[in-house]
Amino acid sequence: MIVMVIIGILSIVLFRTFGSVSELSFRIQQQKNVGTEIITLSQIIQNYADRNQIDYARYDDLSVQH
Repeated sequence: MIVMVIIGILSIVLFRTFGSVSELSFRIQQQKNVGTEIITLSQIIQNYADRNQIDYARYDDLSVQH
């Protein structure tokens, strides 16, 4: 009888631990996905900024002529 109780308690502890590990693994995977999306978005914004730079010298020349 005592052995059955001990096995039951150990089973409950094992299932709770498995649930906690599964939840932690899921959260870590979500954080990795969010990190990857942030890096991708940052690269897109940087590429857009590099492609669309203001030519300040061009506008300085125009203001000098006035």
